[in-house]
Amino acid sequence: MICKRLPYPDRASYNPDYVCLNGTREDILGKIEQWMMDKQRKHSMVWLEAGFGAGKSFVAHSVAAKADKLKILGSSFFMTPGTSIREDVDRRPDVGEPPSLRNIITSLIVDLGSQCDKFRYRADTILKLRRNLMTAAPSAQLTYLLLPSLRYLNKNRTFVWVIDGFDELMRDSDREAAHCFFDSLWSSLPEFPSHLIVFITSRPLHNRHVSSTSSIDLLHLDLLSQKNTEDLGLIADAELKKLERRNRTFSDPGPEICKKFRNKASGHPLWLKVVREYLAKSLEPNKELKRLLELGGEGGSDFRQFMDSTYAEVIKRSIDLSRETNRKALKHVILLLLSLEQPLPLSTILDILQGSEEITPETFNSVGLHLSPLFLGFNSSNDSNPLEFIHLSLRDFFKSSTSFSDLIQDVPPPRDFSFAHSALLECSFQIMETYLPEVLAGCSNPHNPPALTYAVGAWTHHIKSLDVTSHVPRLAALLSNFMEKSFIAWLDYHISINLSFLVSDLSDCRRLYLSLEDMAVGFRKFDRANDALASFQAALDVCRSVHQEGSQGSTSEDLSRLLTEVSAGLSKVGRHAEALEATNEAVSLLRMLAQKNPKVFNADLAHSLTNLSLDLSKVDRHEEALNATTESVSLRRQLVEEHPNEFDARLAFSLDRYALDLTAARRQPESIAAANVNEAV
Repeated sequence: MICKRLPYPDRASYNPDYVCLNGTREDILGKIEQWMMDKQRKHSMVWLEAGFGAGKSFVAHSVAAKADKLKILGSSFFMTPGTSIREDVDRRPDVGEPPSLRNIITSLIVDLGSQCDKFRYRADTILKLRRNLMTAAPSAQLTYLLLPSLRYLNKNRTFVWVIDGFDELMRDSDREAAHCFFDSLWSSLPEFPSHLIVFITSRPLHNRHVSSTSSIDLLHLDLLSQKNTEDLGLIADAELKKLERRNRTFSDPGPEICKKFRNKASGHPLWLKVVREYLAKSLEPNKELKRLLELGGEGGSDFRQFMDSTYAEVIKRSIDLSRETNRKALKHVILLLLSLEQPLPLSTILDILQGSEEITPETFNSVGLHLSPLFLGFNSSNDSNPLEFIHLSLRDFFKSSTSFSDLIQDVPPPRDFSFAHSALLECSFQIMETYLPEVLAGCSNPHNPPALTYAVGAWTHHIKSLDVTSHVPRLAALLSNFMEKSFIAWLDYHISINLSFLVSDLSDCRRLYLSLEDMAVGFRKFDRANDALASFQAALDVCRSVHQEGSQGSTSEDLSRLLTEVSAGLSKVGRHAEALEATNEAVSLLRMLAQKNPKVFNADLAHSLTNLSLDLSKVDRHEEALNATTESVSLRRQLVEEHPNEFDARLAFSLDRYALDLTAARRQPESIAAANVNEAV
């Protein structure tokens, strides 16, 4: 059963402990339940929008729990980590990945397949014929794997698909893939069977698809409504009772403080959670509660300012920031947390940091424990939960230079994250050098695979994100050592964790060629042209294999990009004829893409045509170079008309190139005229 081996996220299913408090959100939950049970429903999707901290996730967990109770839950997908782990899914124990764009469609297929044999059999049949779909882009998986399989889904019952935090999904690092999936989902919605319905939560996206599609019922949580205020009052009272049970030094604060607490919390369950977790660890919880209630802002005020003041106060009261060592440690820990490629369990982070001189495990553990009230899924008594920020609001707070200046004082605010990326890169190299030979030799070491899995998949991310100007000598030496001792082992392990259930064929692994591309970018930063070219060529070979196996729609853009990179690398080392061949292929691909979607790909085509002109000139084919430049100028004129100011500089470059090509083709008068036009631009 191949579909059971699809990428499946840990801790992405709903958690019954996170449902709404009894007596709250009754109106909206009642409306959603009625929609789920209505056989004549008008909408195949209900979309709930609300701002940060409004309690959307609690509603989503409640909807999933209700659907599960009614035996109609098809699948649930929560972007917020720290939720329950599915124990009934047969997946590889060495691969645990957070919820992301990469596994949203595959998790649905695995869940539906576990409930419907015909659906699973159809999905397995497709995967046997098109194995590249295992790791294809989610838009391709939706179109070529999910939709054909849905025809075989049991028609005698309803399947509810719950997705929480769709806006987080759209912030995926691969923005183009995210938007491609977004568009594919809406265009495919009419093809969904009527017994598969979707419930989604997100912050307001202001997207035309959501607001204009007739099959979507758009709901809103009004934070300032009387009903919501009443609900938050009940939740606030419940939080105070929980606090009494968790911290025995906390006593009933009295009716006046309770009233202030309710008013302060109005509309913001997130604030309630942060305050509860902070006071649960406080030695003087009653005194600290009064202090927090004196901070500026209330439920109806600007949420960003409201939460920023709370975050700052909790940090200042939790860590002695009068000491420079504490301020420095706090800065380093925050930079590291923001630089991690994915949420990780505390134990895995500590394993990764074992070899770090800059950020020691002891430093991280100490600061992390003090900041635990601000994290979701972090529990100091049980470090198996992923460590992740509660909301984007906390990440934005940490990234703010003003916040750093206020908290860290004399330590300058970070301009970039090179320090953390450098530390994580060095740790990744050490982990791979230490454990890859043992793992590939079949030695079991159950304590280290999570850290090793992260190092194998993330080191190229860190080197790509690194500003190498201040790290060149040391990191260049580390990179050389890695290439000499561990590169082949890394490649073998990377293939094994992605393809252990398939034939060992590079064409099945899109993640591999993206990692090779990142590695090539890292080599280029260190001016290692030959190594960069070799890595780009390896990535191109893998991408070409995927493309040839029938996934052209999802890889054409990747293939054209890699061809351009390989061409530039070949040209840099003087292999101009081969560079021209690669550029020609890139232009051909982009022509096809531009014909289908000119608004998206005309700019790329114009750029590629300019590259073609340069490559043709280097082999003295000046008339052909002039033709390519002429087409590039024409395209960029159109782009300037459609997007004034955005493409002026590129048009000027093309006109300059046009003048040079005219001169090379011995058409001097026209060259002078073109130069005058360029000056005007």
